[in-house]
Amino acid sequence: MIQKACQYVVDTYDDVQQAWHIVPATVSDAPRAPWWTFDADITKHYGNPRPEIAGYLYDFPAYFPDDMREKLTRAVTDYLLVHDDEMEMHDIQCYVRLLETENLPEASRQAMLPRMRVILQHNVATDPEKWSAYGLPPLAVVSSPDSPFYDLFADVIPANLQFIIDTQTEDGYWQPAWSWAGVDADADAWAQAENGWRGVLTVNNLRTLARFDALPD
Repeated sequence: MIQKACQYVVDTYDDVQQAWHIVPATVSDAPRAPWWTFDADITKHYGNPRPEIAGYLYDFPAYFPDDMREKLTRAVTDYLLVHDDEMEMHDIQCYVRLLETENLPEASRQAMLPRMRVILQHNVATDPEKWSAYGLPPLAVVSSPDSPFYDLFADVIPANLQFIIDTQTEDGYWQPAWSWAGVDADADAWAQAENGWRGVLTVNNLRTLARFDALPD
């Protein structure tokens, strides 16, 4: 499965733009959230998913051409270094995942880390009043106490962990902070997607609590 997934990444890569479309053109053929539409302008999506995929090229080097890995690393580095302090939250998460990639060359990591730290301080919500909304709380960019960004948010991490604990529903899952119910979309499709996202969020939150040794008894 990993080999096939890596081949899909290679097959859908735009070598000229050194990037991927965020969704395929066929997305319009399926029920979906209204914000998931195909945009032919790939330059709008240089920050998502490109940096995260660059990390995959180091995790599974046997399945990717060396020149692709080298060019892509230069491209994501250059894009980050000239980016404004404000950055879209999903772009930020893609860069965080890249910088947490174990096999990323240390020279590349050190080239990007200072700029990423500045961007995080401008975009991560440290006010607990904002954590219920759709946004970027500290634990969305700090995956464990070993994170290279832990020190930036160490003082609010305990409160963010407690927020996660407090927002678990009585049935044991966590509810998405977004919805496309009531918009021009298939209601049954949203019900399925909502249930699936409850599962994803629940697994992710339990893993986060476990990494910080914060799972309730």
